[in-house]
Amino acid sequence: MTEKMYSMLETLARRDSRLRRLQAGRTSDPALIVLRLKAKETLRNRPQRLPSPMATA
Repeated sequence: MTEKMYSMLETLARRDSRLRRLQAGRTSDPALIVLRLKAKETLRNRPQRLPSPMATA
C-alpha cells in the first residue's frame, strides 16, 4: 500500500469517527452532519480516481 493511500485511509477513519461522535451527540446540527457526510463521500471516491500501481508497471 502506498503512503498516499495509507494517509487517505487514515483521514477517512478520522472523519468517520468525528461523524459518529457528531451523530451520537444530543445537540447535533443536521446541516453539519450532511456537510460531513458529503466530505466523507468525496474522500471515499478519491481512490477510484487514482491510477492503479499495477497499471504503471
